[in-house]
Amino acid sequence: MYIPFVDNITSFPPPTFLRMPGSGINISDHGIKVVRLRKEKTNYLPEMVNEYAIEDGVVEDGKIQESSAITEKMAMIHDRHDVRFVYLSIPEEHGYVFGLRIPAVQKESIHDTVAVRLAEHVPLSREDAVFGCDLVERIPEEQEMYVNVAALPKEIVDKYQNICLAADLIPLVFEIEAQSIQRAVMDPNDTAPTMIVDIGRTRTGLSIVNKGVIQYTATLNMGGDMFTRAIAKQRDKSFKEADLLKQERGFVRAGADNELHLALVNCVSVLVDEIRRRFDYWGSHAEKPGHTNQPIQKIILSGGNASVPGLSEHISRAVGVPVRLANVWKNAFSTDEYIPEVDFNHSLQYAAAIGLGLNTK
Repeated sequence: MYIPFVDNITSFPPPTFLRMPGSGINISDHGIKVVRLRKEKTNYLPEMVNEYAIEDGVVEDGKIQESSAITEKMAMIHDRHDVRFVYLSIPEEHGYVFGLRIPAVQKESIHDTVAVRLAEHVPLSREDAVFGCDLVERIPEEQEMYVNVAALPKEIVDKYQNICLAADLIPLVFEIEAQSIQRAVMDPNDTAPTMIVDIGRTRTGLSIVNKGVIQYTATLNMGGDMFTRAIAKQRDKSFKEADLLKQERGFVRAGADNELHLALVNCVSVLVDEIRRRFDYWGSHAEKPGHTNQPIQKIILSGGNASVPGLSEHISRAVGVPVRLANVWKNAFSTDEYIPEVDFNHSLQYAAAIGLGLNTK
């Protein structure tokens, strides 16, 4: 699902002419990540992968507080990397994702059918929202269809548009960040219920993908900095020293030294509890009353703090499903044929930007 940049836009997907090459840009609380891919035969190889740090307070909890500071960084990206056309993600806490059963209609009529019922599911009027729909499945025996809807406040989209235009960038598409990450890390033919956990420094995004589309998103105000502070307190170290220890040791036990491991386990238990809550929610909510959803089959970890040693194994034991680190390049190229300059652990923080860059695929 996409939100194209068109004057007075209220819906998506974009016209075909908008699906042109562009750079993916992901704005977080601590930095702007930009990725440009170039097509080479059947592959999409990284032509440019970069990050620009953002000072504390410029973006807080996914909300841009100082537009001028972001505009300055975006203008720098434009000038240094010859970036003109861009695909942008918007944090999922600004958006709404939900499933909806509607009467069976022609594909071109789905949008208008959903528009009539939009206000039943999001606290936005039709005029104040931009939204798009994915057809999940047709239910011929009931003359219905099940669609997945993503909606964003027009006010938020306008803010991102204005920042881009002030930096001489042309935004082609806006989409919810979880959708960008899914495009990068999941096989498009994988229909099994899957949870994606994107662990940043101070925020963690949870999304549930079923039948190839995102059907649930949530954002938690916790992340890798929480692990670092736990280590700093337990070891009486500076934040920087504790962060290095987190990346080196993480949840892996070192001989008889269990204190660090226990400190991290106690800390991450909050995240594990939140994951379990979403598992329970998913199991008890289905698109049709009286039915249950198929259980979540696996968890994929992405984000700059996903690679903490032993974290994926700990979550797997606690939740009871396989947990693996994302391959953020899986839908761009095979790492058997091409080795990117960005190492695996660092690549995890570029999942959203890579997914945005794959919009032209």
